[in-house]
Amino acid sequence: MRQWRWIDKQLLLMLHDESLTLHCGASGIRDEGLLDSALSRAINLAH
Repeated sequence: MRQWRWIDKQLLLMLHDESLTLHCGASGIRDEGLLDSALSRAINLAH
């Protein structure tokens, strides 16, 4: 059976901020609810 590994939301936000710093973008996210929804969708689909 395949073992799933989920990315923690805080880690994802940290990687996002790092990427924006490297590629010149404004920090922060547009809609935290959309992020939560996207992270939950993957988990729900796996079950």
